[in-house]
Amino acid sequence: MDRFDWLEIKDTITDTVAYKESGIGQADSFSNDSDGFYRRARKMREAGHFRLAVMFYERSIGLDAHHYLAWRELIDTLVRARQLKYADEISSKALALHPHVPELYAARGLVLLHNRNMNEAKAHVERGHAAGDHSWYLSCVQAEIILTDNKGYSKEVLACLDQAIAEAEHVWEPHFIGGWFLLDAELPTWAAGYFAEAGHCNPTAPIVWLCLGDCFKDLRLYDQA
Repeated sequence: MDRFDWLEIKDTITDTVAYKESGIGQADSFSNDSDGFYRRARKMREAGHFRLAVMFYERSIGLDAHHYLAWRELIDTLVRARQLKYADEISSKALALHPHVPELYAARGLVLLHNRNMNEAKAHVERGHAAGDHSWYLSCVQAEIILTDNKGYSKEVLACLDQAIAEAEHVWEPHFIGGWFLLDAELPTWAAGYFAEAGHCNPTAPIVWLCLGDCFKDLRLYDQA
């Protein structure tokens, strides 16, 4: 499963095959500007091909350093792929280039959280909120911080995720991220509910079904997995 392949595969053969099989290439329907590569990246992220997604996000940012969503999603993808050293580098660079962009503080906070710097993670989320970030993504990062800090705060975690879902344009995304960090926190029953809803909202995203299968595996429901 590509969710973990970054740590196991040393060459680029799998990336090349996945790229060709995806049908995304020079003759596709995407433009070759920053937004076109951003859309390719999102397609690869939905498919679970995180390394390819990172490659396309980097192309997008290379063409337009002000594509803030590409920065944010690149950082999030690196964290989910457990590439924390590179995520730390990219998130620091993003904020150095764009300190006025509130949405980038939550992404930096996520990196700090996964690097076990809880206090700085909280501080960055607070800075982003104070600077005007009221996005669904900030609410997701807040939920993950609360859960990491204390698994007993279930009501607060779910409240943050509910707020994220209410704020999101594409509601499958907060469901997917919520499911991801709940599964990482070894809460597969909760995670399965969020992944199932993400699949209902976006049934063509393979990564959702792969993650739902992981939930069932952890719950020892092997037939469903």
